[in-house]
Formats: sequence, structure tokens, C-alpha cells
Amino acid sequence: MKKILVFLLIILGTNFSYGNNTINTNKRTPIKPQSFSRKKIYETKYFRLYYNENSIDATKKLISVADNIAEAEIKFFKMEMPKKKIKVYIEDGRDDTNAYSTGHGIHLYINNIGIVTSEFRDWIPFLFSHELTHELLSYKIKETGFNKYIPLSDEIVNRAAVPRWWTEGMAVLMESMITQGGGRTFDPQFTAIAIRDLNEDDFRGLGPNPSYNRAYEYGNSFVKFYLDTFGAEKSSEAIDYYAHHKNSNIGAAYAHVVNLTGDELYEKWQTYLKGNIDESKILEGGIVMDNDYSLLQIIRDKEDIYLYSIKKDEIKSKLLGIDIKKTSLMKITLDNYGNIRTKKEFKDVKINTFGQIAILDGVAYYSTLRKSSIRGTLDLISYKIDLEDNEKTFLKDVKRATNFINVNGTIYYSFNDKGTQGISSLDNKTILGSGKYEIKNITPTHDGKILVTAHLTGNMGLKIYELDPKTKDVQYIVDGSSPYKVGDSIYYINNYNDNINNIYKIKIGDNTATKLTNVRYDATSPIDINGKLFYGNFSKNGYRLTRLGKTEQLKDSFSIEKLNKEKEKRYNNNLKLYGEYGKYYNPNNNQPIITSNELINNNNKE
Repeated sequence: MKKILVFLLIILGTNFSYGNNTINTNKRTPIKPQSFSRKKIYETKYFRLYYNENSIDATKKLISVADNIAEAEIKFFKMEMPKKKIKVYIEDGRDDTNAYSTGHGIHLYINNIGIVTSEFRDWIPFLFSHELTHELLSYKIKETGFNKYIPLSDEIVNRAAVPRWWTEGMAVLMESMITQGGGRTFDPQFTAIAIRDLNEDDFRGLGPNPSYNRAYEYGNSFVKFYLDTFGAEKSSEAIDYYAHHKNSNIGAAYAHVVNLTGDELYEKWQTYLKGNIDESKILEGGIVMDNDYSLLQIIRDKEDIYLYSIKKDEIKSKLLGIDIKKTSLMKITLDNYGNIRTKKEFKDVKINTFGQIAILDGVAYYSTLRKSSIRGTLDLISYKIDLEDNEKTFLKDVKRATNFINVNGTIYYSFNDKGTQGISSLDNKTILGSGKYEIKNITPTHDGKILVTAHLTGNMGLKIYELDPKTKDVQYIVDGSSPYKVGDSIYYINNYNDNINNIYKIKIGDNTATKLTNVRYDATSPIDINGKLFYGNFSKNGYRLTRLGKTEQLKDSFSIEKLNKEKEKRYNNNLKLYGEYGKYYNPNNNQPIITSNELINNNNKE
């Protein structure tokens, strides 16, 4: 289908075109020194900015783009800016969000970065345009309850509030314009869901946060379809029609301006999705299993695959381990696409485990914590259990095992004996026991070796080592955790620059890592099954079994050595500016000192 309008772009140094009008975003809002007060307030044409010493760098970036972003958005929404300036708070970090809007202001959090580096400044247009969209739509439609889910396929709906999926979709569209496609667009797992024609109950229950997370891609896939199919003018007209017709719903408003029924427009959207999504991503990538259980471990016994999980309402730390009534051990088989074909749950097998489970020939090996009736202390005790007949045997010769693994038919376990950690076989032959390593987990390899995730005693940084059980040789591979070996390469977890655990790949002996995933929260436990990479993908309700499609691999390679040097340089720069003898350091309150005049002078130099 021929596109009427090429995707709009707003970025510094480019032009934003709307109809016959063009905004040059190279124009910069002049900075007036007298506008900075001791209360740290700065006003632009449309905004009143509140900031502190820690957010000065981010504030400078926002000053340079805020008004131009606003003018571009109000043209698209066919509206005027509110008479009263919108308040924007650029604040210190929060753990649970980067930004949000209230309908009465925008909050941007610097999350403890961007003080002297540029990482957060690059996010400012992205975050600001997204939250500004919410603010402007709330002003235009004069309703702020973005929490009611209204399926697009329903033509007649009692319009109690603006549907969240639509506002998030519009916000993603705006952020994509700002960042030249850098927003969250066309995630295969979400567009695949959209194709399956969700009802309201389905939509409410999906995603890491039922209130909105799946709304981003779901809503964006619709507004982008409409923009590509009918153009910017019709998109703006539909928003305007919806704002002025209180009895309309989103689907009806968008359908009305192009002379279609709601059902006809919905069918066009589904056809567009099917024509614009790479089918291989739907078949190969995305969520494989997302039920009432959170994935704890993927276990292999030769060609058999087992999933050990826990009820989502039990995702919390317990002194005596996990409630065995809330665990699940399941054996699965996969089809050629990597989808689950059959599932067999061992309902009578309940394993209260501490650490990793190993399975060999249908027998599971594990440890659990038990309170000693004599000493009143906690003891680690180990069992094996036949999964078919549920017969459990106490492993009396195994002492304080923390993790079990099956290495080509031989069971090994890591132990913690009176502070000394190591690895041993079931017949108690120690293959690693110097006490040099504090072991987090162990992983078997296809060539009979053991990958050990540990940190050196007294050092908190996790490192991956390869241990040869025969020679007892130990080789350092890379910093990271949860490794899995395929050929001469290692899949592993690291968070490098973004504080989110993603999966990386490195060839043993090489210094170049390749990023394979780009998850929103955390990934864990990569494992190769029949040539396909599976892993745990974290959501609010725990880890879900997820499959990486071949076309999803980012292939973003970088030198680890170079990255470490850049980190060291950044650290030294921070130390120079804010360290004990830095010129911006205040020894009285341990806070950096940057005056408004310094901010203005620095900005003028740029």
C-alpha cells in the first residue's frame, strides 16, 4: 500500500514538516541569565522548569529542545498550547520510573546518571516528547483518566475515559518522530498478539504491568498504521473529531474521518500488521510460555527439557526457601519453530529447592534448607527424586550442596562448607576447592566442562570461568553471569552501560562481545535448544520463557577492553569534578557545587 506521508521526524538539526508548514528545530531558545533564580527555576516560552544542581546538564538539553518539540506536537494535534505554562520537574533518580506525567506537569528523573556525561542528555527529547503527548492530549480532550481499556473492535462504547492503549500509542509515535525511529515500535510479540484480535479481558491481563505496558506497541501499531495509510492530515482530523465528540470512541472517530465503519477500519489494521511484520519474528521470537508460574530454571537431561517454576504470588525471598505447594516441574517438547508442542507436569513432585536442580535419566537432584532440631540452625540437605514414581532418597554423603548439574551423565555440585566453597562430584571427589571463589552458579557444557559464575573472595564483580573436571584447569572467560556454551562461544548475561541485564555472546579467547537482546527489564539463563536461543524474560510477575528469533538478534558488537577503558576514563572525570579535591565539591554536605552562572557560561560555550 502506497504511503501518503513519510514518517515525520523531529530531531535537532532536522526539519519537522506538517502540511505546508515547516519548523526548523535548529532554532534554540535564548537563555536569559536573569531567569535562573536561587530557587532553580527557568522559564521557556511554554514551560516552567524546576531543577537542582544534579540535573543541570539535563536541564540544559531540555532548554534547547522543549519549545520546538511542543510546537511540532501542537500542530499535529491541531491545538494551542495551554495559557498557563506547563511545569516540568527535572529531578534526581527514582528506582521505579524514568518519567511520568500527571495532567498537571511532567516529571523527568535523571536516575543518577548524566551528571558529567552525555547518556541521559540523549534521552531527554525521547522522554520529554512522550510525556508531553500525555499532557497535551489531556488538555485537548479535557479528561485525564487514562486507565480504561476500550477494545478498538467495539464500535459503541460508553466513553468514561480516554483509553490508555491509544494515549500510549500516540506517545510512542511522538517519541519515534523525535528519535528517528528510536521508540518502541513493532515489537513482534505484541503485534502478533494484536493479530489474534484481543478482547478486553485478554488485553487487561497481558504484560509486565496490566495497566499499560502492552499498550505501547499495541496502540502504536494502530496509530502508525493510520498515519502510513491515510496520512498526517487525516490522523490529526481524527484526534480533533474525537476531542469534540464526547459520545464517540477512538475506533469510531478514526473510522468516521475516512468514511469507514469501525469493523472495516479494524480489518484494515489487521491486514496492515500481517503485511508489515516479518513472519519469522512471530514464529521464532517472542514469549513461549506465560502462565501463572514464574520461570526459575531451564534444565536439560540429554534431549529432554524441563522447566522449574514458582507461582507468581510466591515471588519473594524466604528464609527457609520456597513453598513447595507453589512450585511446578514440567517436561516439554518443542516443534520446529521452537513453540511448545507438549507439556507434562509432575504434579506429585514438589521440590523445595535451594540453588539449581540437575536431572539425569529422569531423576532430579537438589538441595533444600532445613532447620536443625538439635542446634536450631539451618542445614543444607540434599535429595534425589525419581520423577515417574516420586520416590525420594536422602543423599547422606553430599555435604552442604548449593547447586547440582549434569555434565554429560555425571552429576557435580557446588558446596559451601564452613565458608569454603568449591565443586565436587557425587562420590565427593573435589575438583575445585581452594576457597578462592565465591560461587553463584554452575553450568554444564556440551564438551564435558563446567562454566562457573563466581567472584573472587572479597571482590563483588561476577566473572565467568571454564573449569575442566579432568585436569582441574580454570580459565577466565568474561565478566558476567548465567553462561551457556555453544561451540566455542559463550552466551552470558551482563548489564554493561544500561543497568539492564541483556544477553551477550563472546567467542572464547576473543575480546569482542555481541549484544543479542534488548529487553525492558532483565533477561536470564540463556540456553540453546535445537539451534534456538531460549531465556527468561523478566516482567512484573516474574520470568517468562522466551525465544530469540534469528532476525531479532541486534548484532551490536563492541570491544570489551575499549568499553572498560571508557568506563575508567568516565570514572576519573567524575572523580576530578566531584571527588575529594574537585573544584565542584562541597566538603560540608558532600554535594557538587555548580552555580547558575557556570551553567549559563558552559551553555554559551556550546
